[in-house]
Amino acid sequence: MRKPTLFHKYTFWIPMPFMVFTLMYIFYGDRIWNEWQIWFVTFPILYVIGYFSWFLHTQYDFYLHDRLPSLDQTGKRIVLHFGVNIFIMTPSILLILALFNGFNILDYSIGENDIKYSLLMGLCVNLIFGTLWEVIYIIDKYKESASEIDVLEQLQLQQEFDGLKQKVNPHFLFNCFNTLSSLITEDKDKAENFLDEMSKVYRYLLRNNEDGMSTLENEIK
Repeated sequence: MRKPTLFHKYTFWIPMPFMVFTLMYIFYGDRIWNEWQIWFVTFPILYVIGYFSWFLHTQYDFYLHDRLPSLDQTGKRIVLHFGVNIFIMTPSILLILALFNGFNILDYSIGENDIKYSLLMGLCVNLIFGTLWEVIYIIDKYKESASEIDVLEQLQLQQEFDGLKQKVNPHFLFNCFNTLSSLITEDKDKAENFLDEMSKVYRYLLRNNEDGMSTLENEIK
């Protein structure tokens, strides 16, 4: 069992009062305006059953996303989302009707259209919030894909930069040695100064390789 997300919780607490009210009106009609007992008794029962139905819905949603996580599997997930209505919502609605009718709660007995209207309401709720959950999931997956692409591009640039440095550094070193060799025979003082400057440059290069990043000001110096 996985803990529902905050978004999942919003999709329960916000629409649930409207769903309960709709079922109450289907069951009792205009009696809900005159008999406070209907509100007092019906609300807790419908909320408890509705909570377990919603919780099972979230677990089924997690299951689909774990089994079919990629964006190109969206079509399969949408089709399988209809299983929620068959295996979770429909049994929940039928359980509520059987409970109220079997115990004759507040003189309720199943009316001619009660099953049809109740199942229709459940189907509409599933379509709305199942679609909403899927849209949010798709948006999150697109964000993850975009982040992964950025990371891969940065790694590629870093590899290209490291490869370029590996090619440039040996050429630079050989050129410095050739220059130093010429200066030794021509002017030993200049050769000594050149060697000092070259050591500073390579000390900087080694330090820069360890840090990985350097400011433009340091590069110019």
